Amino acid sequence: MVPAIFKERPILVGAMAVLATPICLPVLIPVCIPVAICTAVYFMYSTGGGPEASEKQSAVVSPAEAKPEAAKVEVAAPAASAAPPPFKPKTSAAASSPPPFKPKPKASAEAAAAPNPSSLTGSAAILARMKQSKDASSKASAPPPEPEVKPDADAGAKPAAPLSGGAALLAQMRAKKAAQAKPEPTPEAEDAPAGEVRGTINIFYGGEAATQISKDLEVELKKSGYAACLRSTETFKEAKLDKEPSVSLFIVETVENAQPAEAAGTCVRWYNRQKKKAEGEGTMFAGKLKYSVLCLGDTNLLLDRQTTTAKDCNQAGQALDNSLKFLGAERLCERGEANDAVGLEEGVDPWKERLLPALDKAFPALKSATEEDAAMKKLLVLYGSQTGNSAEIAKEFAGECPEHGIEATVMAMEETKFDKVMVPGVVTVVVVSSTGDGEPPDNCAKFYSQLGRRKNPPDLLKGVKYAVLGLGDQNYSAFMAVPRHFHIRMEECGATPFYRRGEADETEGLEEYVDQWKEGIWAPLKKALQEKDMNVPTKAAAAEAEDPEASDKKPKAKAPAASKALTEDKLMGVPALPVCRVALEWHQDGTAEAAQTAAPGASDYTVEAPFMATVVECKRLTATDSDRDVLHLALGIAGSGVKYSPGDSLGVMPSNDPDLVNKILTRLGLDGEKRFSVCAAEGQQTEMALLPHIRTPCSIRSAFAHSVDITTALRKTTLRVLAEHCSEQTERVQLLSLCSRGGRDDYSKEITIGQPGLLELLNQFPSCNPPLAPLLDALPKLNPRMYSLSCAQEENPEQAHVAFSVVNFTTPAGHTKAGVATNWIARSAGPRASTPVSTVPIFFKSGGQFAMPQDLSAPIIMVGPGTGVTPFRGFLQKRRAMLAASPPATAGAAWLFFGCRRAEEDYLYKEDLEEFAKDGTLTKLHVAFSREKAEKVYVQHLMEANGAALAGLVNSGAYFFVCGCAPNHPSEVPYRSPLP
Repeated sequence: MVPAIFKERPILVGAMAVLATPICLPVLIPVCIPVAICTAVYFMYSTGGGPEASEKQSAVVSPAEAKPEAAKVEVAAPAASAAPPPFKPKTSAAASSPPPFKPKPKASAEAAAAPNPSSLTGSAAILARMKQSKDASSKASAPPPEPEVKPDADAGAKPAAPLSGGAALLAQMRAKKAAQAKPEPTPEAEDAPAGEVRGTINIFYGGEAATQISKDLEVELKKSGYAACLRSTETFKEAKLDKEPSVSLFIVETVENAQPAEAAGTCVRWYNRQKKKAEGEGTMFAGKLKYSVLCLGDTNLLLDRQTTTAKDCNQAGQALDNSLKFLGAERLCERGEANDAVGLEEGVDPWKERLLPALDKAFPALKSATEEDAAMKKLLVLYGSQTGNSAEIAKEFAGECPEHGIEATVMAMEETKFDKVMVPGVVTVVVVSSTGDGEPPDNCAKFYSQLGRRKNPPDLLKGVKYAVLGLGDQNYSAFMAVPRHFHIRMEECGATPFYRRGEADETEGLEEYVDQWKEGIWAPLKKALQEKDMNVPTKAAAAEAEDPEASDKKPKAKAPAASKALTEDKLMGVPALPVCRVALEWHQDGTAEAAQTAAPGASDYTVEAPFMATVVECKRLTATDSDRDVLHLALGIAGSGVKYSPGDSLGVMPSNDPDLVNKILTRLGLDGEKRFSVCAAEGQQTEMALLPHIRTPCSIRSAFAHSVDITTALRKTTLRVLAEHCSEQTERVQLLSLCSRGGRDDYSKEITIGQPGLLELLNQFPSCNPPLAPLLDALPKLNPRMYSLSCAQEENPEQAHVAFSVVNFTTPAGHTKAGVATNWIARSAGPRASTPVSTVPIFFKSGGQFAMPQDLSAPIIMVGPGTGVTPFRGFLQKRRAMLAASPPATAGAAWLFFGCRRAEEDYLYKEDLEEFAKDGTLTKLHVAFSREKAEKVYVQHLMEANGAALAGLVNSGAYFFVCGCAPNHPSEVPYRSPLP
């Protein structure tokens, strides 16, 4: 009979005996030798050397083979008053401390309920052996064991892997729950039906065991009717707990030397610093955050292992709890403190019992705030965008609104009517940029004009609340002209600003400024939306009014819930999925496509209704052996009624490469000949003119060829839509990461610099198959390309001339890119046209102050390297006509600085320029050839060489014109600094 102490502590007693032997050899030989022999015999039997161990091992079955009765076997924790087991060092010097917490393995409750004591180690093994000893001494006879379950020969199942440390204790917790559960689930234990969620709770986890406990808690909360959002404590700032009311739970581990687990460290320390900074009682979370903290620790990990209570080993959770309370947060219930050395369940279970009643009390108070949100007016987000930046920011902002309980509609100003949306009760955020010389973007020009009418009464916009976010570039003289105009005119017409105007400068970084501006808008925005006079249906009423069969008619404009997998992958700042605003109505074959041109005889041509100009001439201006392909294009405009001036721009409406269009249609599995019309999705305003750039009815092929941009780098909102339609989770997460705030650097590298187009991304993510409607709604429109006119109508009354470089290049990522418009013109009308066309859709746009002076006595200085010289050809043609018509007594000087590589390679309009110098239209012609000599010479060098003469012209009132590739060229021209 082996003594009980050897059964409970065989290795410890054996080790003590061996260590004592050399010290007390003369005295203790009669004692040590029997002890060592007994220990060795028992160790052999308990670890697989005897029949008893063999019997124990044969009782282990796989989770698939375990029966529910096995769950009755329960490993008991020691009594609270019992002394904890002494610390047992490992043999490795590098592992002198017990292992940290480990997450619960994915095993069934039945298998976890019957752990084999010989397969456990650490505190779990000790607890199991104590249980066996207790049972053996308290019961005279035990019931016969359950018959051994023989594995199925075909199943091939293997025993479950042994558990250890915190993982073993977590398995015991699950076993205890399984043993107490009924065989059949009760109705109360089932998941709450969809639509009956009582509230959403954030669960922040920091540490391995905390992760598993959080997942188990999520399941329990779901059964109680709550929705849980799992978050790593590393993402605590993304939750913005100090901005919006919320209920949050923090499960935090303390590891070696009373330090927080790595994942929780940043959170714990950051809130502790905020506590130290606060004067008196903090107010950061006052009225916003309700919380509770569950602390996980292990006294075995303390340096002083004489301490035995959970309080001693949970400093990280205690510090977090105290900081949150100090900063004004409301504690839901007393924090939980669990000690792994005596059993985590001893601290976790009582905390859960306190938590659920506290949550039931907390959410009725939050319900009133939810009802207020439901009664809020839908926010209207309007944008005016030329390059796409304003559109992207507006869509991202609207996508974030649901996270703050706000319903929003986003649209370009051209998609609506001024008098339809600017009515009392409307709350709007306007995102708009300036273009050129302080002009509005094309897609908000009409809206801008109506707002700017001087005859507008001062109460026209009474009852409208608004905020303006402007985008601009301070390198331009009319910086923020359009956003400031919107802000001032709306206030002059009776509207009330509810938030400060934002001005984001592209030279200083748009994203950083916009993020800061958005942080402060949510509270005043909610206040503006919650006005009593806004009689709008609540979200609940709208839901009750929904047609149950509507899903078969049109897609609902509803943003989906956040992905759980996304939360687990710890992506930070993933934008909300934009609501698809459109539905497609399909037509039978034979439906005629919408007209793409204006009515004959019109003179006010626009992007929407261009003039179809005839191709008169298209020739190459550069040498055939040059790698620069510059084309001169002459278009016939007879009968258009157009009047233009030098300095104006000619807009060309291009078409995408048909080969690229075919590849995209094939990749998406679309029939390019099917025709459709665009209509509003259910829940959207039917009076909106959605996607006006797609002139429908049209075919799918026509939409991709003429209406949407498929070549430029995709914006983040488009990536978000593509991510939503990836069937492979890894591809989905990659795209979500690229469009997230945390993936900003990757987006810059892979998208902004790499510049993949739509086809490249679809091929890179083969599981991505977006439906046509959300894809068309997400893709930017195909913008016109603007080119400076290179002629004057005085010399070319029925023609318009432009010159441009055909753009082809390879990105750092290896993508071959071709300029849409320049290659379309070269392909359609160039010297080597492959698909010749006879007409080109065009319109004209004023150059504003960039115009030839009417006063011929004033000197003019023109600087135009490369194709920047093209507008000055028009200036000089007009100047020549003016001099011939009414020569002044004294004509002012006219200087031109032009730069190119070599005279025989790319001296653009050489004959014309030299003719101007010969007939006196041009006083001085300075040409810089950068590649003809060893030392490169540019226009700025020639300007510096003629600095004194230029200073004299400037001092006498000269006009100074610069045309080049912004932003590089103008900053290199020394006209900004004082001339000698």
